[in-house]
Amino acid sequence: MVARTSWTALYLGSLILAQILIHVAFFFSLVRENAPSYLFFQVMGLYVMIPATLGLGLGFQRARKDSLRDCMSFTLPAGLLGGALGFLAYCLFPGFPADLDLAFAIWVMVFILSFALFLLSRQLFRRHQHMSRRAPGDLT
Repeated sequence: MVARTSWTALYLGSLILAQILIHVAFFFSLVRENAPSYLFFQVMGLYVMIPATLGLGLGFQRARKDSLRDCMSFTLPAGLLGGALGFLAYCLFPGFPADLDLAFAIWVMVFILSFALFLLSRQLFRRHQHMSRRAPGDLT
């Protein structure tokens, strides 16, 4: 039986990775004097990571899978565009706290998005590479 990772499992894995990165960003923010609340990081992180992950998946489906560089040339811009749309949606609907430094919020999102999207697109490429090397009749 061929064990294949479904898109659902990859999206759930990306949300777990996003939670880890959101917690890291929150702990880094505690160094600042007027740190935003934990709920701010959770809500903003999910607003950004869910569309970023969907953009990453769409970019990967459309990408040529010749090399990791070709693959990332589609997946990273699509993921960043999704993240930017999520950030814009967060700005419009819940909005930022009054005492929040916007430059700090953008730094947090760049940290979360760049690291997460790099890891996820690399993992998608490696998975595709591994699955394409298998013989069609191989059941291991």
